[in-house]
Amino acid sequence: MSNTSNLIDNSRPLDLICMGRVAVDLYAEQVHSPLEDAQSFRKYLGGCAGNTAVGTARLGLKSAMFSCVGA
Repeated sequence: MSNTSNLIDNSRPLDLICMGRVAVDLYAEQVHSPLEDAQSFRKYLGGCAGNTAVGTARLGLKSAMFSCVGA
């Protein structure tokens, strides 16, 4: 297990805590064709809470994510 303590900034409080869904969406790369004909897919990360946490962090806010995996 790697040491991630240098990635966590405890010098200031959180601006935002997001709680909710984090998702992985798969979209077919072949557009305008039935799903059965798809030969390859692209993976996109998403979910409302996940998108909000990432977006606000990119804007400079200190945000955190609270979610459940595998339920």
